[in-house]
Amino acid sequence: MEESYNQLKQRLAEVEDLGAIGGLLGWDQQTMMPRGGAEVRAHQMATIARLAHERFTSDEIGRLLDDLSPYENSLPAESDEACLLRVARHDWTKARRVPTDLAAELAHAAAAGYDAWINARAASDFARFLPALERNIDLKHQYAACFDGAPYDVLLDDFEQDLTTADVSAVFDRLKSGLLPLVKQVTARPNVVDDACLHGEFPADQQRLVVLQIIERFGYNADAWRLDPTAHPFAQSLAST
Repeated sequence: MEESYNQLKQRLAEVEDLGAIGGLLGWDQQTMMPRGGAEVRAHQMATIARLAHERFTSDEIGRLLDDLSPYENSLPAESDEACLLRVARHDWTKARRVPTDLAAELAHAAAAGYDAWINARAASDFARFLPALERNIDLKHQYAACFDGAPYDVLLDDFEQDLTTADVSAVFDRLKSGLLPLVKQVTARPNVVDDACLHGEFPADQQRLVVLQIIERFGYNADAWRLDPTAHPFAQSLAST
């Protein structure tokens, strides 16, 4: 069993590396890449997504997962090994239902859509972004159609396993009960709330200093992290040690 487990870990590590390369391409697109590279970058990200999907959904990984089922059942449910096998089996089973061409097209559309959004944002022209938005939504519908159940349940599961639209609605309903009365109180007395801090000029170099002070409390290390200007805030992890 140990040999099969190590083989599985090696194959999953290769898939993880491909995902990290895709993340690196995405980080570069959103921070440093010249705008003229957008079309090529979309193709590159589609290629990485295709390779990662093909490797992950291989029959060999399925065979290893099957072979390791008795080993998984012998382990404490919350052990690292059992968790890895459980999550890998869930993700592999789900990924197998998605055509590789669709996985690649989703990556291409997301990258191309980001560039379209940047251009539309600069021109304050939503119409420039609309075709890319429609393409991404259509592809997400195609993705959701690969599975049973409500489309948004499928999409939620990619981020929070087994979370459903009904679960989220229940949380929002609880939030509404407290937030809506609060909003009414604030809007009924508009001069009571001082929102001056939300208005004004905020130079990028000063914003950077403030952000550095915050993330240094989380262990920021200039030899291992980067902080770069971008049109839309995001965080990207490319490796763990």
